Amino acid sequence: MSIGKQRSDAVRTEPLLLDVNGHSFWRLNGYSGEPDILLQDMGTTDEGIHDEKWFSYELGQKKSVEEYISFR
Repeated sequence: MSIGKQRSDAVRTEPLLLDVNGHSFWRLNGYSGEPDILLQDMGTTDEGIHDEKWFSYELGQKKSVEEYISFR
């Protein structure tokens, strides 16, 4: 396949919630095909430097996270 005809299989999506603390909540399909909620923590942006971290939630935590998201 030529470089001009290559395409990405990634799909652009919007976060479920952006909060004032630099947290973004995402619902993505995991390797098992089940939707998973991920937290993207952008941290503080001192001089344009991002300290980005990603977290996933265990099954028992997902209900609390979904309630937090729906409450916002």
